[in-house]
Amino acid sequence: MNVSELYHDAPRTSAGIAVFMEAAVREGRIPSDDLLPPVRTLAESLEVSPATVASAYRRLKLRGVVVTDGRRGTRVSATPPLAHPFARPVPPGVRDLSSGNPDPALLPSIAAALSEMPDEPILYGHDAHDARLIQLARDGFDADGISSDAMAIVGGALDGLERVLRVHLAPGDRVGLEDPGWRSVYHLIASLNLIPVPVPIDDDGPLPDALQRVLQSGLDALIVTPRAQNPTGAALERGRASELERMVSVHPDLLLIEDDHAGPVSGSPYESMVGEGREKWAVIRSMSKSFGPDLRVALMAGDAASIARVEVRRLLGPGWVSHILQRTVAHIWSDPTTPSL
Repeated sequence: MNVSELYHDAPRTSAGIAVFMEAAVREGRIPSDDLLPPVRTLAESLEVSPATVASAYRRLKLRGVVVTDGRRGTRVSATPPLAHPFARPVPPGVRDLSSGNPDPALLPSIAAALSEMPDEPILYGHDAHDARLIQLARDGFDADGISSDAMAIVGGALDGLERVLRVHLAPGDRVGLEDPGWRSVYHLIASLNLIPVPVPIDDDGPLPDALQRVLQSGLDALIVTPRAQNPTGAALERGRASELERMVSVHPDLLLIEDDHAGPVSGSPYESMVGEGREKWAVIRSMSKSFGPDLRVALMAGDAASIARVEVRRLLGPGWVSHILQRTVAHIWSDPTTPSL
């Protein structure tokens, strides 16, 4: 399909062109990694000024839908941050493991927790955190050598990542990401108009030489999965974690985030890169793999300033994570009849 045919029905404003092209990418009419027409070519086809098309391309770039490569032009991002089906059909006999879902047969029942839920309404002004859940979280963090002086409860690991990134970074900031890494994190970074900087990994975590190079090139944040890394299953080895901790310790302005999405059910011990006295850090521990993805609860420990910013911003949005969810998680976690792996 030529340019005239594909863009015939596009609006003639920069905002309209951007919306039209984003929809075309989302619907597959413009494939991922496809080279877009030069600004002047599309402007002539639409009978608008080159400045109008250039403005549309800038809008798409800020959304993470397209990337520019100098004289080589503008192309659709390989993984644009657009809505996509949660479940994709797979051929018969194939098991889809890409979702990261836990085995439903291993998840604990929530029936008892719901039946014993206190019949008291939670009103505005109530403490945002369930006291029992906070204590359980504190015990878990302390056992792994993670400071629990400042904590927050968020709506899942990805929600926690977004919140701590938003309170520290601005569009154009550079974020180190595991390569290969979790697709949703790459989408999140693009949607926040941040620049992903791939950091190659092996079975023991980020490669030291690779991390050193990207640190020297300039990073504003680094996201590491300490265990059950998606998609490789890698886990930080103790010696590697110590080496990487020393490397990031000379970059005090770096925001270090550890995404412990699987927590203790990962089957690996927790090794951390967060050294004592680190200024900007967060460890996010999700309950989704342990108790089920629909229990949208994750626990975040971090430096006092980061946690305070996250808490204030959350209060201006959803306010709090539902106490029904918090109490359900606390009940299952503390129930001696809950099966362990």
